[in-house]
Amino acid sequence: MSWTLFVEGDYDEAFVRWLLGSLDVADVQVQRIDGGVTKLHSVANEIRKSHDAGRHVALLLDADTDPGSTREQLAEEVARLDLPIERSFLLPDDAAPGNLETLLEQMAPPVHRAIYDCFDEHQECLGRAGYRLPDRKARVYAYCHALGLKTGPNKDYSDAAHWDAGVRDLEPLRRFLRALAV
Repeated sequence: MSWTLFVEGDYDEAFVRWLLGSLDVADVQVQRIDGGVTKLHSVANEIRKSHDAGRHVALLLDADTDPGSTREQLAEEVARLDLPIERSFLLPDDAAPGNLETLLEQMAPPVHRAIYDCFDEHQECLGRAGYRLPDRKARVYAYCHALGLKTGPNKDYSDAAHWDAGVRDLEPLRRFLRALAV
């Protein structure tokens, strides 16, 4: 079965391509939306073209702060645009609030958790001083920077010294992606 999986951005695309490869899931094209639910209109024609070419269509988006609300907005936008979406998944686990960076943080091996602990102290200090707090992308950037890793979308997630691809938190996404191969 051929699928086209639309994801939010270039980091999501690189991560999903890596994960699909590690799962030996083939015949899944990954395309970017360059945004979330509110940007679906910008790829509506691409979604329809994929469907018209006989491909099944799935979405992988961030749950953000309220997965229920995100799922409602998604359903409304899919209906409004009359899109042939067969499956969807909200990062990090299709139920909890979060995004790709939530998963990446959970993939930190225990030996490197101190980086996030230090970042938490940094955020508390900034909050006490009345400054705006960094987002999750900044947390993952700090993690990569502290370890001397690439900070762009093409990180080497296969490096077990820095990314634990076997974490239980990845299992819902692995199940979703494996189901695209069936």
